[in-house]
This record gives sequence, structure tokens and C-alpha cells, in this order.
Amino acid sequence: MTPADETAVLAMNRLAEQVTSPLDAERFAALFDMSDLKQLAHSNGEPVGFVLAIFSGKPFENQNYRWFKRWFTERAGHFIYIDRVIVSPACRGQGLGRTFYAAVFDAARQSRIAHVCAEMDLEPPNHGSLQFHRKLGFVEIGTRDVESGKRLSMQVCEVGTQSETA
Repeated sequence: MTPADETAVLAMNRLAEQVTSPLDAERFAALFDMSDLKQLAHSNGEPVGFVLAIFSGKPFENQNYRWFKRWFTERAGHFIYIDRVIVSPACRGQGLGRTFYAAVFDAARQSRIAHVCAEMDLEPPNHGSLQFHRKLGFVEIGTRDVESGKRLSMQVCEVGTQSETA
């Protein structure tokens, strides 16, 4: 992914805002700069998905990231925070999400980071995401209520324990 992919990323994000969060050009630029892992997938020359992930220790102004930062600080650990993974509806179920997560787990192993974390919606429930993460080996370590009225499942996966069956 490059800054020139902004239009495609923003368009894909708009289609998934109900299960992620809004993203405008300014926020994309900041998130792009902050992210340690940023990948964009194409199919037939068209962008069909992306992942943005951030290593712990960054001054990222995001409530979910800060929640994980506090949780890991108490346990003296480092983590990779997956800010968002989006796969276009036409490409869901074809393994692209697993490919993105494999890249995140590889980055964790290469950086000797033991944990990958992400949040997913409990209320309203995002059953597909919850099931996908469970199959990968993510476990809930807490919940968080957010201003929008959503309840989030805060989850972590220990690198090396994730499953290949999602």
C-alpha cells in the first residue's frame, strides 16, 4: 500500500463502516504513517482488501489501541494492534483475510512480538468476524463499551498458537 492508494482504501472502508470506523483522507494519512504493516490486495487489477496494523509503543490516538496498551503494560508485553482488515464483499470467503492475518503473524514473529490483538463487535454482533478470529486462535481478554453504543470484544492471539483453519 502507498499513499496513492488513498481513494481505493477510503472507498472500501466506507462499505465496511458499520463494523469498523469512519476513515477520511486526513485520518488515512495519519494511520498510514503510523502503521507498521500496510498491505493492499488486488484482483484483476482492482483493489479488493487491505490491512493496517501498528506495533505497540506508538503514540496512536485510538481508544482501542490505548485499551490494549494498558492491558499489555500491566503484563510487560509487546503487541501488534490490527486497526482494520477489510475485504470487499465479492472476495469474502476466498482466503484473503487469512492471507492478511498470516502477514501480521509473520511480522510479529520477525519482530519477536508474542501477541496480536484486535477488537470485534459484540453488540451489534459481527458473527462472521467473531467466528473468523476464534478459528485463528484469538481469545477475549475483556470487553469495552464505546460512545457509538457498540460493545466490543477485545481479543488477543499468542503468536505461534494461531490456527490455519479460519
